Amino acid sequence: MSLLMQSVSKDVNVAQNMDAIEVDLSIIHEDVDNPRKFHSSKEDEAMIESIKARGILQPITIVRDPNRSGHYIVKDGNRRRKNALLAGLKTIPAVIKNEFSELDQLTANIIRDDMTVFDISRSINRLIANKLHKQKEIGTALGYAEAKTSKYVALTKDVSKHIIENLEELYNRGLAKDFSALYEITSLSKEFNEEVTKWLDKHVGTGKSLGMKDVNKLKVKLTTDEEKTEGEKNSPAQFTETVIFEIADRGKSSLDRISKLSKGEIIDQAEREEVMSELDELIRDLKIIQKQYK
Repeated sequence: MSLLMQSVSKDVNVAQNMDAIEVDLSIIHEDVDNPRKFHSSKEDEAMIESIKARGILQPITIVRDPNRSGHYIVKDGNRRRKNALLAGLKTIPAVIKNEFSELDQLTANIIRDDMTVFDISRSINRLIANKLHKQKEIGTALGYAEAKTSKYVALTKDVSKHIIENLEELYNRGLAKDFSALYEITSLSKEFNEEVTKWLDKHVGTGKSLGMKDVNKLKVKLTTDEEKTEGEKNSPAQFTETVIFEIADRGKSSLDRISKLSKGEIIDQAEREEVMSELDELIRDLKIIQKQYK
């Protein structure tokens, strides 16, 4: 997490604790539109035990329920509310806000590292589709570079439900945590949906982890003439014009970040590693294009 995000997180916690009041849990309801969808049962169990021992240390954020007088909807803290009930609490410290947008929810969840990459992607796409915020505005609010925001948008946009479900299963089981690998798979699926679907179905069945090494093998299989079927060499597959334009656009954004890295303007280690991963991807794609047009 960047120093800026850490600072924001601390400021939010201080402000919340100053304004919090105890509210009856029976009049606080879950937000069905919460951008966070995945919850770990092990983490929930640990939270329940922590609540029993120490109570709720960070207040939740609520807004008035427009359909039920005297009731509230959780905008930040659905898990804390649910697990407080399971821990036997009757009230919970809460901050009452006049409004708390989905972008506010998304930002709060990311500050706490509480969302999966798929939940983040779907939420960003929903904000854009509903014309609530522009992509650049969302990226700025989340502290994301333009290229990173674009990748989050592409992760679930125009990707088959079956492929997303398989990738989420691997991600939630801890078998596919490399964002670059997940992004590359969904990108490939937009041009080779049937092939990627079959490959992913087979991989899920193995119960093995999935990383860039596996994805690079798939990319070679799909985009070069190195694959052989029953001893005969297939005709070489090629990037379509659409994919080449997408690589070019991605390259422009990546080169801006690479320039900043070379000038020492990127300090955060996680962001430095992300830029280097983007550069590796770009080089691999450019080599494939070069071979295609030789």
